[in-house]
Amino acid sequence: MEAKVKNEGEVTIITLKGSLNIEQTQPFREICLKHFINKKVIFNMEGTSFVGSTGIQPFLDTIRTITAENQFGLKVVGVKSEFRRIFQNMENPNLHIFETEATAIASFAIKTDFI
Repeated sequence: MEAKVKNEGEVTIITLKGSLNIEQTQPFREICLKHFINKKVIFNMEGTSFVGSTGIQPFLDTIRTITAENQFGLKVVGVKSEFRRIFQNMENPNLHIFETEATAIASFAIKTDFI
C-alpha cells in the first residue's frame, strides 16, 4: 500500500493505492495516529484493493481510533463495494462515505450541533 498526502486548505487528503497488507497497514496506523488524529481527514480509497484479513484489521483499527478520537470524524471517498460493506457493518456514526473529494471537503464546512 502506498499513501500520498496533500492538503486542500485545512483538509488533509490521504490517497491510498495498492493492497492492504499487515506490513504496510501497521506503520500507516502509527503515522495516522501521530499526525492526523486532530485534523480534518479524508481517505481517498479509489486505488485500494482488498486482500484478506491480515491487512484489513489494522486499517479498520485505525479508522475506529480516528473516528472515536477526532472531533471531525473521518471522510472516505472512492470506496469499492467490498470496503463499503465493511464500513457499513461497522455502524460508525463518525465515518462518512462520499463519492468525490469535493463533496467530502465541502461536508467539513457544514456545522452540526451536538448535544
